[in-house]
Amino acid sequence: SDTIDLNALLQSEEGTFGHVYAQFMQAHGFDPDERSKVKFISDPELSYIMLRYRQCHDFWHALFGLPPTVFGELALKWVELLQTGLPVA
Repeated sequence: SDTIDLNALLQSEEGTFGHVYAQFMQAHGFDPDERSKVKFISDPELSYIMLRYRQCHDFWHALFGLPPTVFGELALKWVELLQTGLPVA
């Protein structure tokens, strides 16, 4: 990853957010930089905000211990709705 050193986070103390996040990403074969470009938003500032929102999605998976399954995604969408007020789709 160009943005987050998952190997360094794996060396951090167990139970810390960094360690849990790195374990989640490694366990599921995810890369923090693999998010595709935001589509359908022409404003560069809003596009950046949506990219960050999507990148934070994996943080929330790790924080809440939700797997990337249908159930995990539905539960996380509920949390995101309460946190951001953005529509769920």
